[in-house]
Amino acid sequence: MLFTSTLAVCYYFFFGTEKYKSLRNSLKASYKKLDDEENADDDSSGNKKRRRIDNLNTQIKNLEGQSLRFNMSSMGISAFVQIASTYLIDSLYSKQVVAKLPFVPISLFSGLTHRNLDGTDFTDCSALFAFILSSMSVKPIISNLFDYSLPKRKNGISELREDGMYFDSLLLYVLYLSFST
Repeated sequence: MLFTSTLAVCYYFFFGTEKYKSLRNSLKASYKKLDDEENADDDSSGNKKRRRIDNLNTQIKNLEGQSLRFNMSSMGISAFVQIASTYLIDSLYSKQVVAKLPFVPISLFSGLTHRNLDGTDFTDCSALFAFILSSMSVKPIISNLFDYSLPKRKNGISELREDGMYFDSLLLYVLYLSFST
């Protein structure tokens, strides 16, 4: 449930809004126009073509500035939800062993794996460590699966996907399942 809470909050406040969707579509269209303009072999003068390319680059920079505001806001909300989830897990499962590690962790990690646990058996694992490990591994996978990132341009080639938000209905279904249990 807590894995999807960050994604759900960001989707509700940012990625599901019409403003974000229109910004995404505008950025895609601008990148496509720029690629077409750069690859066009028309007979127009070089200055005219350069001016159109400069105008498109300016438009893209403005749109990327707007997208930066979205990204910063969503990262702030995501960090807040992650910190709140970590605190909740730590307080709910304080002094409870949730797993047994098959090895003794190195001293750098033993404080985290054995956090709030009584005893000296460092193969005992706290819920906080299990939560941090699983959120570090699951969150990027879920984020890539739903692909809410804006299109980017690298080395003069725009990385456009035909349809950006593939799994909106799947997201709603996963959220429903995670919150209903």
